[in-house]
Amino acid sequence: MSIREVHFDDLPAVAPLFEAMGWSAPTREQWEHFWVHNPAVSKDRAPLARGWVLLNERRVVGYMGNLTQLYSWNGQLLRAAAAAQLVVSPEARGSSMQLVLAFSRQQEVDVLLNTTASPEASKIFQFLKFARMPQQDYDVSYYWVTRPAGFLNAALRKKGVQSTCARVLGVG
Repeated sequence: MSIREVHFDDLPAVAPLFEAMGWSAPTREQWEHFWVHNPAVSKDRAPLARGWVLLNERRVVGYMGNLTQLYSWNGQLLRAAAAAQLVVSPEARGSSMQLVLAFSRQQEVDVLLNTTASPEASKIFQFLKFARMPQQDYDVSYYWVTRPAGFLNAALRKKGVQSTCARVLGVG
């Protein structure tokens, strides 16, 4: 297995990884929004890597995005890199660490953030001694439901209710 920086041309190979997980695949417009039209990408500084792909021979078997963000702390502007969208095919998950290590070795940032929400991804970052947020209950999600039927439908599907049943039960 090897890794390299992700290119826009990798989108057709990355999309099936998302779809296999039941996630919607990123679009070229989304990637351009993250990496081209992102106001945190400064013309004055070298750009950060867009992310990385994990390769088995020439086949893409994993991907992790890298999102540039800016923060202000005590009047100082900080450049942050946020790990996003970590997805690896089941047969290559033993090599997931290569993607996370590429992220953690970045030099041109002030802050590294793990924004991948899955417990599996969090374990990798904990192993690498990333600090958890010093805020109690930071991992508790709150929802402001503006479309109750759609929200109920999505919640039922997440709990494993078949989509037809979820649509019927979610109508309200």
